Amino acid sequence: MDINDRRSLRQQAEKYLKDLEELFGPRDPRFVFSSIERSSNRYPHTDYPNEFSLDGDCAVSIHVTSDAYDGRQISQCLWQIAHECVHLLDPCRKGEANFLEEGLATWFQDEKRYHSADVQSYIDSVKFHSPTYTEAKALVELCMPELSYSVRRIRSNGVRLKDFTPELLHDLVCPGKIDQAVLDRLCTKFPIKK
Repeated sequence: MDINDRRSLRQQAEKYLKDLEELFGPRDPRFVFSSIERSSNRYPHTDYPNEFSLDGDCAVSIHVTSDAYDGRQISQCLWQIAHECVHLLDPCRKGEANFLEEGLATWFQDEKRYHSADVQSYIDSVKFHSPTYTEAKALVELCMPELSYSVRRIRSNGVRLKDFTPELLHDLVCPGKIDQAVLDRLCTKFPIKK
């Protein structure tokens, strides 16, 4: 991938971050978005080039799959970046994200209104997500659009996405309309990819 592609990926990531902050509130300023890199494993992910720290000035990079990065598949890269940008709101260590965070990330990466026509076409070509990501996205969709407001409000009180509880969501997301089992599942830890 040449420097111009990397620059356009970075610019689009910054646009996604702006969209996400409008939807779900400001991201944690202690974490600095550093770069977009080629993943050394099969999955896109966020990474901490130095070390994860809540003390401040912690760099976070987004890694896209090597087939997208090396093959210069810009639409696929952007689709992956959109998902990972959600994880830049309240970065956490591997294994700490819940179904809510992964559901928001999968929902956002597939929500065509935030993407260019090329990425929208790529979304149409994606056959499926793995079952756990499909479940997480479906849970989030059950609670939209109220969930966006609720996430923004809860996060404004300093609660990180990974620390959301069913009790926090209960009174804000369609009170009485969303089954308690859905709220419980949203706050369950998401299984780690092997």
